[in-house]
Amino acid sequence: MVQPTDPLSTAALPPAEAGQDGPPAPAVTTSPALAQRDWFIYWSVVRAQELPLTQAGQVRKRALRLINKQLLWPDPSLEGAARESAAPRLHFIRLLLQELGLLIQDPTEVRISHKRAQVPEFWRQSVEDRARAALDAYVGMRGWTEWSGPDISPFDLDLAQARRTLLEQLRLLEPMSWVPVDRFLS
Repeated sequence: MVQPTDPLSTAALPPAEAGQDGPPAPAVTTSPALAQRDWFIYWSVVRAQELPLTQAGQVRKRALRLINKQLLWPDPSLEGAARESAAPRLHFIRLLLQELGLLIQDPTEVRISHKRAQVPEFWRQSVEDRARAALDAYVGMRGWTEWSGPDISPFDLDLAQARRTLLEQLRLLEPMSWVPVDRFLS
């Protein structure tokens, strides 16, 4: 039996056509340390008190509000969200912390993976090492979809392979290159 080939691993990008879609939006300067601060805040809230889950396995909105108020960059979509997955930033942070082994999801709650008095080795690493670990965790993350539509199942596609392929293609580009939308989507 012939195995089908993975279209993501064999697809070649169309040739670069710089600037076709116009310039990108102005960049907002940030740092990995600032993003990691929000991860630490989220983890610290769970360290203080486990997060109860709904029957669907999502963090309850009351707990999400508590976390969101403390973040440097609160998730603005939380107020209109009916469930955790409709607040993508909060949902992503939780899934990333789980993928990094800092949080554990049980059937009824999310809790830290270590004893309360113990600070995990992850938080003792340099900002750069934590960023590398988080990128590696993100690339292989199976429970997260970058598409905002909560009706799209991440199990319908091999998103981890798609992320790896995208990163491989981006590494081929010159630094600070502008990639037209159609090429990026291809």
